[in-house]
Amino acid sequence: MTAIVVALAYRQFICRACGLIYDEAKGDADSGIAPGTRFDDIPDDWACPLCGVTKADFEPHDVQPVQRRAAAAQPIRPASRRGEPGVVIVGA
Repeated sequence: MTAIVVALAYRQFICRACGLIYDEAKGDADSGIAPGTRFDDIPDDWACPLCGVTKADFEPHDVQPVQRRAAAAQPIRPASRRGEPGVVIVGA
């Protein structure tokens, strides 16, 4: 019989009080929680390292990729002819 191991993606959880993000992939070295420790496996008496609230005050944090918009096309102006005044932009 062959065992099949499925690796679940690590998740992040955010503290509702201060915004600290607990990343399962990184753990919490200051609290002795090793990298790869699932949030459900953290002891119930664990507290946020920044503000001290309990584990119950954290909620899943889904990271959405940022979509960048294409830069607006700048109109191309023809080069000025000799004798015509140039444009000076002050304070830009």
